[in-house]
Amino acid sequence: MKYIIRLIWKALHSRKNFNLRLYWMGMRLISSPYNSRFSIKSKAATEKVAISLSVHNAEKWIQQTLESVKKQTFQNWVLYIHDDGSSDTSPAIIQEFIGNDQRFQFFQNPTPKGPYENHNRSRDLAHRNGQISHFTIIDYDDIALPNWLRRSLRIVRNSGALGVRPINTRVDEDNMREVYS
Repeated sequence: MKYIIRLIWKALHSRKNFNLRLYWMGMRLISSPYNSRFSIKSKAATEKVAISLSVHNAEKWIQQTLESVKKQTFQNWVLYIHDDGSSDTSPAIIQEFIGNDQRFQFFQNPTPKGPYENHNRSRDLAHRNGQISHFTIIDYDDIALPNWLRRSLRIVRNSGALGVRPINTRVDEDNMREVYS
């Protein structure tokens, strides 16, 4: 436990500017028995994950983020993308990437609402969907490893945990090399 606290302290107090995080586990993945907004699913075959993504001027990273979600080994998910009034080409990149894939739901805000409002909106959409058993968040500058969702779900299922925290690898965006884990 002390090691985890040191890692968090180190990340929060780093003076270096890093943008890219590589995820191998779920970020704030909430299991439905503890979250009354979602229906309880008892079998792995019926599990479905809602993923929230808030975007603002993210043209540099958004393509990689979307590709990493699409390549998940666990395929029963929906990604709610909220563009927060971007002035760059982010909306065009997103629309071109998602095409007709129904797992991607794209919403554009004419004025910025902020990531918290967008994630709350995603939770509401997931609740209305009624088929969602888990909820998680990914940032526009994150790359999820292919087994991110599958491993997170397995940990939640096997441990009964309320949520799963990620283990991040920080990457220097200029040199694209690992700095620390």
